[in-house]
Amino acid sequence: MKVDRCYVNSFIWIRSNSCSMMDLKEALLQTVSCMLSQDYEIRRLAEERQKALEVTDDYSLHLVEILLTADEALDERQMASILLNKYIKAHWHESNEGFIEPEVTETTKRKLRNVLPNGLGDDIPKIQKAVAATLAMIAINDYPQDWDSFQFMLLSKLYSQNRNEIIGGLIFTNELTKRFCKEQLSLLTPVIYEPLYQICRNDGFSSEHRTLVINMAFIFFAADYYINGTPNDRLISAVEKFCELFIEILSQPYSLKSTFAVKSEIFQFLSNANILFPNLLKKTLEKSISVSWSILGSCAVEYVKFIMDQQTCIMDFHEKDANVHYLSLIRNIFCVLGSAFLDVDIGQKFAYENLHDILSIFVTFMTITADVQDSWYSDEELFYSDESGDTVETNLRTYLKHLLQTLIHSVSYERFDEIFRQFLIRKLEETNTRIENITYWWRTHESLMYMLQLAFDVFKKGSRHMNINLPQLTMWTSYLNANLTKNFYLLHMRVLLLGGTLSKYLGRDELIIHINTILDSLMSTNILVRLSAIMALEKHCEQINNEHQYTHEFARNIKNITERLISIRDLTPRLCYIVLKCLQSLIMVNRMEVPDLLEKLVPYLRTLFWKNMSIPGFMEVYNSLIGELSKNSYCMGYIHNMLLPEIIKDISTTTDKIEDVADVQCVGINVLQTIIENIPVSINYQLIEESLTSLYKVIMTADDTSVIWHAVSCICYFLYKAADKIFAIRDTNGQNGLDFIMNVIKHILEPQMGDAICKLNM
Repeated sequence: MKVDRCYVNSFIWIRSNSCSMMDLKEALLQTVSCMLSQDYEIRRLAEERQKALEVTDDYSLHLVEILLTADEALDERQMASILLNKYIKAHWHESNEGFIEPEVTETTKRKLRNVLPNGLGDDIPKIQKAVAATLAMIAINDYPQDWDSFQFMLLSKLYSQNRNEIIGGLIFTNELTKRFCKEQLSLLTPVIYEPLYQICRNDGFSSEHRTLVINMAFIFFAADYYINGTPNDRLISAVEKFCELFIEILSQPYSLKSTFAVKSEIFQFLSNANILFPNLLKKTLEKSISVSWSILGSCAVEYVKFIMDQQTCIMDFHEKDANVHYLSLIRNIFCVLGSAFLDVDIGQKFAYENLHDILSIFVTFMTITADVQDSWYSDEELFYSDESGDTVETNLRTYLKHLLQTLIHSVSYERFDEIFRQFLIRKLEETNTRIENITYWWRTHESLMYMLQLAFDVFKKGSRHMNINLPQLTMWTSYLNANLTKNFYLLHMRVLLLGGTLSKYLGRDELIIHINTILDSLMSTNILVRLSAIMALEKHCEQINNEHQYTHEFARNIKNITERLISIRDLTPRLCYIVLKCLQSLIMVNRMEVPDLLEKLVPYLRTLFWKNMSIPGFMEVYNSLIGELSKNSYCMGYIHNMLLPEIIKDISTTTDKIEDVADVQCVGINVLQTIIENIPVSINYQLIEESLTSLYKVIMTADDTSVIWHAVSCICYFLYKAADKIFAIRDTNGQNGLDFIMNVIKHILEPQMGDAICKLNM
C-alpha cells in the first residue's frame, strides 16, 4: 500500500469498543502511512492518532501483521517495526526501565512469540534484521522462564530447508550474542554448536554469513567457558571440531568462497581463543604455522606490487572491501604467529630457523603506503604517536613494531643480531637491483631503517649490545649530503630519526652532516620534515647527555640550533615540550653560550609560560630550564625585565589566557620559587618587593587553598634567601615586611584555612 492512502480527512476517531478488528488494522495502516508523509501537519496528526491507537487491544498484533505482509510498502513495514519496538520497550514487562502501563497481556505475548519468527524468512534483509532485533528484545525478557519453545524455534530456522530462514536465524542468533547475558548464552551451547558448524562448512553460504558464524562461535565458546569455569567435554569437542574446519578453510586458495574476510575472521578466532583457553589451541597453532606462512607469502607478493605502483588497489578481486579485509587478514595472521613464536615449541623452532625470511616479510609489511603517508601529513600528531609508540595500533607498521619485540625474545638477542646483520646486507643488495622503480627503492630503504631503529631500541631496553652495520649507516647518511632524499621526504625523515637513535655510532663527519641537515629541516615548510628534525634532535640530545664523545659538535652549534628551535611557530603543545627538552639539554652542554642566547631565549620562555601546562612533564622541564638559567648571574637582568613581569601579572590578576586561573597562578608561583631557589647572587630589592606584594595579595584573596599553599611556600624561600630585605620593605601605610609575614601567618591559622595548613604541614 502506498503513502498516498494518507489523507487527513480519513482520521476518524475509532473507539476500541465500537470498531471491528479490520477497522483497527486499517486505521493503524493509514496512521503508519501518514507518519511517513513529508507534510508536517499530516505527520503531527498521525502521531497523535498513533498514541490513541497504542492503547487499543491487539495494537501490537496489527503492527506485526503490517510488518510481515509482503504486499505492504517497505517503508511502511519498517515504520511498523519501529513502532512495535517502541511499544515492546514501553509495555512488555513492568520491571523494564521506562515501563509504561498497561503491560502486554500474556495472551498477546504468546501470539507475538509464535508469529514474529515467521518474519525471519522474509525475502528482504532489512525486514529480517528488523524482526531479529524485535525478537531478541523479547527473548531478553522471556527466555528461558517464559518461552519454552525458544530453542525449538531457533533450531527450526538454523536447520531449515529454506535458505532465507537459515540466514534469518543467523541474523537473530547474532542479535542474541549482542543482547543476551552470559548465562542466557550458555543455555544455548548444548544445541547451538552443531548448526553453526554445518553452516560454516557449507561454502554455499556467503562470505559475510560464514564470517558471522565464526564470530558467533567464539562468543558462545567464551560464554560456555566463563559459566563453567573450565572447558567441559562439549566445549573441548566443539573447539577442536571448529579448529579442524578452520585449518581446512585456510588451506584453500583464495576465492569468493574462501575470501580474505573469512580467513581474517578465522585468524581472529584463533588469536582470541588462544588467550581464553591456550591449552586447547596448541595443536591448532602448530598446524596453522605452515598455512599462515603460505598465506603471508602470497599476500607479500601482492603488497610489493602495490608498493611499486601506488595508484592501484592492493588486490583486484570482487570481494567487497577487499583491501580492508586483506590488511586485517595480515594483521591477524601476525597475531597468531606471534603467539606461536612464544607459546609453541614448533613455533619457536620455525622462527629460529626461518628468521631471515621472517625479517624480509616484516620489512615488506612495514613499508608505508601512500594512504598512511597522507594521513600523517594531514595530522602530524598521528605520525608522532605512531613513531613514539604512545598510541594504539593504527596500521600494520605500528602492530609489527610490537611483534618485533616478541620475535627477538623468541629467537634470542644473539641469534637476531647475527641474522639481522646478514639480512640487512642481502636486502639492500636486492633492493638496489630494483632501483628503476624509485618508489619501491626508497620505501624499502625507509622500512629497513625503521626496523633497525626498532631493533636497536629493543636491545637498548633489554640492556643488550647490538652490532651496528656502520657501512650502511654511513651510506644512509650520505644520502643527506648528496640531497638524494629531498624528493622523498619520508626517507629524509627516517635518515634523520635513525641518525638520532644511533647518534653514538656516527663518525664526526656523519654527525656534522646530521646536525646541518637538522638545522635546515627545522626551517622546512613540510610539517613532517620539521617534526622529524625536532624528534631527531631530541634523540641526539638524549645521547649527548650520556655519551660525551661528540658533545663539542653540538656545543659549537648551540646558538644556531637554539635560534632555529625558538623561531619555529605554530607548534602543538607536545612539540613545544620536545623543543623545551632539547633546549634544556643544549644549555647543559655549553653553559658558556647561555648569555648570548638570552635576548631570544627568555622572551621565548615567556610565551611558553601559560600555554602548555596540560602536557605531562612540561612544567617539570620548564622549571628545570628556568632553574638552570637562574644559576647564571648574567641571566638575572633578562629574567627580571622580560620574564618576571609576565609571571607576576598572572599571579596577581585573573587572565583570559586559560580557563583555570588557579592553575596558572600555581604554575607562576612555582616558576617564581624556582628562580629564587636557584639564584646565586643577592636578590634584587625591587624583585623582592614586587614578588612579595603579589604573593601577599594572592594569599589574602584567593579561594583556592592550593594557590595559597604554593604562595606561602614561595614566601618561605624568600625568607630563607633574603629575610633582611623582606623586613626592610615598607608600604605607604607604614607597614613593613615583618607585618606582612605576620598577617600571612594569622590568615592561614584561621579555622577556614585548615586545608591549607594541612597541606603546608605535609
